[in-house]
Amino acid sequence: MARIGQILSESVPLSDHDVEEILNEQKSTRQRFGDAALALGKARPDQVWDAWLSQLRDQPVDLSRFSPDPAAVSCVPSSLALRIGFVPLRIRGNQLVIAAASELSADDKWAIERDCGVRLVVAQAPLQAVSQALSRLYPALAA
Repeated sequence: MARIGQILSESVPLSDHDVEEILNEQKSTRQRFGDAALALGKARPDQVWDAWLSQLRDQPVDLSRFSPDPAAVSCVPSSLALRIGFVPLRIRGNQLVIAAASELSADDKWAIERDCGVRLVVAQAPLQAVSQALSRLYPALAA
């Protein structure tokens, strides 16, 4: 399972000195690697986004350590997220990243893309974590 720093180092590319500088920034500011790389001007937002998407394909999302972006949450009708069972994570341009516990049907993917006006990127997450995240995001509706 590749870490975002490894992915960025290969795609940007970053020198060993750049990586060391980013790691020092990350340690002192407690930022994620991608955010530290952005703050130092070592990577562009699109490079960090692409690295993050690549990382999502390799491993399930740990929703206990991940805060969904309010912009992503607000673009998804709560009834749709609860009915299908997915957590909106991030939105950038016309891409919406969601976490789901199981493979979504073509009809469900189409409904999300149609209702939200975006292209969908689906990441996997454990069922219990998805259920807990939905309860936190939509407490009145999830009960």
